[in-house]
Amino acid sequence: MTACPQKGTTSEDDTTGDEVAQSDKEYALCTRQGQVQCIANTNFPASSAAAKGSDAIPDLTDNTLIEALSSDESFEFWDSSGHRYQVQGSSLFKEENIRSGVNLFGLTGTLGAAQLLCMHSIQSNCEADSVCEWKNGACAIDPWNIRIGKSIAGVAGQLKTSCRNRIHSALFNVDQLPPGNFTTTAGSNMDWWDTIDDWNLGGAFPSTLVASWDASTDCDKSVWQDMTADGACDSAGDDCQMRDRITGLTWSESYPVSGTAPSNSLLNWSQSIQHCEALVFAGNGDWRLATQKEMQEAYGHGIRDVGYKGGTSRANGTTHNNNTFISWVDGWFWSSTSNSNNPNDGWYIAFSFGDTYPLGKTATTNVICVRP
Repeated sequence: MTACPQKGTTSEDDTTGDEVAQSDKEYALCTRQGQVQCIANTNFPASSAAAKGSDAIPDLTDNTLIEALSSDESFEFWDSSGHRYQVQGSSLFKEENIRSGVNLFGLTGTLGAAQLLCMHSIQSNCEADSVCEWKNGACAIDPWNIRIGKSIAGVAGQLKTSCRNRIHSALFNVDQLPPGNFTTTAGSNMDWWDTIDDWNLGGAFPSTLVASWDASTDCDKSVWQDMTADGACDSAGDDCQMRDRITGLTWSESYPVSGTAPSNSLLNWSQSIQHCEALVFAGNGDWRLATQKEMQEAYGHGIRDVGYKGGTSRANGTTHNNNTFISWVDGWFWSSTSNSNNPNDGWYIAFSFGDTYPLGKTATTNVICVRP
């Protein structure tokens, strides 16, 4: 169709002999859609769209709307200003892909609610996937995704944002404040200045909390989730991996080799980097060597409580074996971080003390890998 021609022009369908003779006459501005022998303007522009049925593309009508929308073929339609649009439908537009009770353009959905994937952690009546664990007909909330002291939908949070040291009163305990710079076990109160490191003189993880502190600041093996394939890191042949629920990082056993018991085989810095980079372990190939801060976080979150299981005392009587997860939990481990003061050194850390020192990269020490 041709409507609202420019000044000095006429529509071919509406031109008479007399009008042709008067083609140079002045016309008024177009004031309605479809008007001829007028001057096109912003409100009523000239239209050059193809007329209905003028090409091979099917036109959209009331009777063909659903058919067009649910087909992968193209169709066209016009808006109220005369503009033509060419679009393509989709064969996915059908009842079984529309939620039950929902009507779109006259098409009523039949998709049951339980067939819909859960989109967030507190959604119910949906299908769980790898992100949302299905429990009791609803998408379960992971309490470790909720800060401790807070609740969502009745689920109390467990995520701890602060981890503090524990006490071993048989090693140090004093009630005097300030305590003075001396060793004593004469006290009876469990005060914050009585705290010690996780090494606990080579013994098991310290067990006593400061009296005025609660579990919200206490981090031990409860922070760690056993991600071993059979659900339990209890065999030397297991590919053991433990997930820190606070950081979300998963840690391998010491010197990880698939199908082999953990060991305290020592590598230099670059060898440790390469070992983790090339590692395929527990079905995963995205392992790496942890940074210095990540290893310090692991210490703070109680990795020694997971790695220490007693075992055979080493020659100096201060470190212990664990033949399932970390062979030498009281040893030193490489991080991937270099010393800015001397890049020939890398930082290594002790999971028992939390100590971190620079060490020449050609020296050898223990290796443990992390993902992602």
